Amino acid sequence: MVRVEGLNARRTTVARRALVSLAFATAALAGTAPAADSPRAVESSLVELAHLIAPHPGTLLPTYTLGDETRPLLAGPTEATVQLVVPSTSGDQFTFDVPASVAPGTVIATGIYATAKRSFPFVPTRLTVEDAGGTHRTTLVVPGLARAAGAGTHMALTLTTPPAADVVETEVAIGPSPRGTALRFAYALSEAAGLPGGVITLEVATRESAATAPLWSAVVDASKPETHRWREASVPLDALSGRPARLVFRARAGEGGRAALLPLWADPTVTAPMPRAPRHRNVVLISIDTLRADRLGVYGSYRPTTPAIDAFARDGVVFDEAWSVWPETSGSHMSLFTSRFPSEHGVKSFVTVPPVSIRLLAEHLRAAGYLTRAFTEDGGVWANAGFARGFSAYGERRSPTFVYPGEAAATFADATHWIESNRDRTFFLFVHTYQVHAPYAPPRAYRTLFADIPGREPFGHAGHALAYDQETRFTDDQVGPFLAAVRRLGLADHTLVVLLSDHGEEFGEHGGMGHGRTLYRELLHVPLIMWAPGLLAPKRITTPVSLLDVAPTLLDLLGLTPDPGHRGISLAAAARGRAAPPSRPLFAEVDRDDLIAHDHVRAISVRQAGRTAITNLMDGTTRCYAADDPAEQHPLPDCTDLGAVLAAHAAGSSRHGAAATPVPPDPRTIEKMRALGYVE
Repeated sequence: MVRVEGLNARRTTVARRALVSLAFATAALAGTAPAADSPRAVESSLVELAHLIAPHPGTLLPTYTLGDETRPLLAGPTEATVQLVVPSTSGDQFTFDVPASVAPGTVIATGIYATAKRSFPFVPTRLTVEDAGGTHRTTLVVPGLARAAGAGTHMALTLTTPPAADVVETEVAIGPSPRGTALRFAYALSEAAGLPGGVITLEVATRESAATAPLWSAVVDASKPETHRWREASVPLDALSGRPARLVFRARAGEGGRAALLPLWADPTVTAPMPRAPRHRNVVLISIDTLRADRLGVYGSYRPTTPAIDAFARDGVVFDEAWSVWPETSGSHMSLFTSRFPSEHGVKSFVTVPPVSIRLLAEHLRAAGYLTRAFTEDGGVWANAGFARGFSAYGERRSPTFVYPGEAAATFADATHWIESNRDRTFFLFVHTYQVHAPYAPPRAYRTLFADIPGREPFGHAGHALAYDQETRFTDDQVGPFLAAVRRLGLADHTLVVLLSDHGEEFGEHGGMGHGRTLYRELLHVPLIMWAPGLLAPKRITTPVSLLDVAPTLLDLLGLTPDPGHRGISLAAAARGRAAPPSRPLFAEVDRDDLIAHDHVRAISVRQAGRTAITNLMDGTTRCYAADDPAEQHPLPDCTDLGAVLAAHAAGSSRHGAAATPVPPDPRTIEKMRALGYVE
């Protein structure tokens, strides 16, 4: 069986002649006089003057995922992805149809195949595509491990068309730049270039009439694994200061010309050292997945799970009643980044992406001149599900299976190293870990912690909750050194740190375990702490707020233009101690297929003045809870007023809803999706 999952065409550009202006640097730095409550200005920072790639109106930046990292792409190869099932009886060779867009000739196949619940990389292989009466097809030699008896082998392959030329280049015109500017970019070769004997020279040059002058070059061996990982470079542009220029990004085959010229040029950006205005603080957003509020000491945990976060909170603004809008990773994080409900942005699982018309937080900050970076772990915030939008680099620690192992130590180590290397930039850093997520498997040294503190969970769940708390303490031990590094590097007085979670976890409070199915307190009450020395004084805010409020608050605190499409409100005045947040109804939703229970879950909830109403939209029933029942254990017979509020929310969401689109196929995740039943 052959099924075409989709086409991801990224054509190598021979010449781009659009002038990229550096004028927005002036606008970005205008009107930045220090506010009365702002800290002293930093002496200088590397400011992004211009990005040399920009989307066409109504489109997104092209991106490319290499290994575990996704970056915006200037130029790349033409690719198509196919999904195959190779019968165990196929023998040594297997012939299959390819998309009509793949022209007859040579292609290079890369990807992954799985047999007997194990996955293996498909070694880069040249294939010949032939036209068989209007149908394009090719034949591959089946790997030995894929010929085992039993069920067929599943393959997710990328077919890359190599250019016929022995020189491939992309040209970009830029406007005049001041002295001290530099060109920063990342470079690599596509995995399809990893054939034996491929020596390639990569160059950046300037073009004057027909001649070019070199600025940078590197000779790479396409057969080496490190060539297929992003590497960064910086090139001084002083020789071009004060006048327009044309930059050429070029790849040349070495002697013999055997290499497949498949260069990748990512996110070329012009930077310069300039004063950084006080309002342009760095932003660090830390998301600890699945961490319910009442398991942190600052929120009343009965175990000492979070001493580092508690110390951090004592110097920050703590929102006692922060509520998620969705009890699962993908929908909640997309709501965090867009300040819209899942019924509006359309991301209700990890296999859809929001429409282009909705702008994510990272896109806002990148447009304002921020360097944007993300370090996350495999799961519901996949780059190819739209979460990489706006990031200069989006790193994922991809696991070989769909079970989230949690890699907090490595993730926070990566984040620490990154801020050490980019302390002179104005940046937005997103750090996300699944360490607290199931399966609860704390490191060995933590497995005896809290054993002397009896659990308070319903019968049968205390063991899981204990391991969860041990995982939480381990995570806290990773967060602490990272926050210390922010201080050690002298970044504290111009950095805004936000620590939160996307949703909580149930340990039998309402008869279940885990998350994603209900809208009770244990799944939606999450930590939210903001820390910005010199800007925000320590305080606790008791008025309930929503995770939808985070993006509007950040834009407000940074002095940036608000997004009129945001559904949340700015909490900046409250965080500064100038006014309490307004009392308002806070909504949450769930609308998703449950792959374990094999049913569909659809409900909405509202919380107002301490009261709660939850409507099951599958059967129309509503449960109500009084303000003196915060654990939501004793449903009331009626709450007509809250029911009317819920009905109005449902009607409004349907009017504002946007159509999400399916996730483009990614060979490295297709097999995990198949194992979960998302693809056949």
